[in-house]
Amino acid sequence: MVYEGTESTDSVTRWTYLGLNKLRGVDCGELAQTLKEDDQPYKVVKENVTSVLGIENSLLDYTDRGLQNLQSEMKNMRDTLEELQKREKVLSALCSDIRNIKENIHSISVFVDKHRY
Repeated sequence: MVYEGTESTDSVTRWTYLGLNKLRGVDCGELAQTLKEDDQPYKVVKENVTSVLGIENSLLDYTDRGLQNLQSEMKNMRDTLEELQKREKVLSALCSDIRNIKENIHSISVFVDKHRY
């Protein structure tokens, strides 16, 4: 597929469009053979494709690092949650002990009041 108006443009642009169209799903072996006929357009298409692949790789690396950071943060959050749950159990046990002590003090107070007179 040649884009409208590319017939009159320089061969580099035409070959670049041709190369990009081929990369969209046409046989890449045929593309490589066709592009070798003219060395300069081949270099331009190769540079363009390499540039696009480089950008994709950079985005993938950035995304991968982001996912790793997110996984690390999630692990930290899980660890924090586990620690908070442990503390909640300890505090719950302390509250229960305090209630028992309060009830014991009340019982002792009632006993003392009954036997005071």
